[in-house]
Amino acid sequence: SKQAVEASQAFLAAARKYKEAVKQDYVSFAKEKYEMVTAGRSAVLDAENSLQTWGWLPGWTESLENDITASKKRLADLEKELEGKRESSKMMLADAEKEIKAAEEQVELAFHIQLIPSKNQVG
Repeated sequence: SKQAVEASQAFLAAARKYKEAVKQDYVSFAKEKYEMVTAGRSAVLDAENSLQTWGWLPGWTESLENDITASKKRLADLEKELEGKRESSKMMLADAEKEIKAAEEQVELAFHIQLIPSKNQVG
C-alpha cells in the first residue's frame, strides 16, 4: 500500500539522519579532543624545555619532572579517550549502514507489493 511505502521511506530517512548524527558527534568530539591533545603535547615540550633550562636550580628538577609526568599522563588519557570514541563511532556507523540497507530493501519491497493488484482490483 501507499502507506507502507511512505512508512518505509520515513524509516530510511531516519536511518540516514542517524548516520549523519553519529558522524557529526564524532567530528565535534574529535575536534575538541585534538585541540586538547595538541595543547597537551605543547605542555610536555614546554615542561621538558623548562627542565633543561631551569633544572639546575635547587628543587626545580623534581617539580618539573612531576609536571612532565602529569602532562604525559593527561596526554595518554586523551589519546585513549579519542581512540575509544573512534572505535565506538565506527561500530555505530556500521550499525547505521545495516539499518539503511534494511530500510532500502523495505522501501523496495513495499513499492513492489504496491504494484501487485489486490483481490478487490482483480475482476
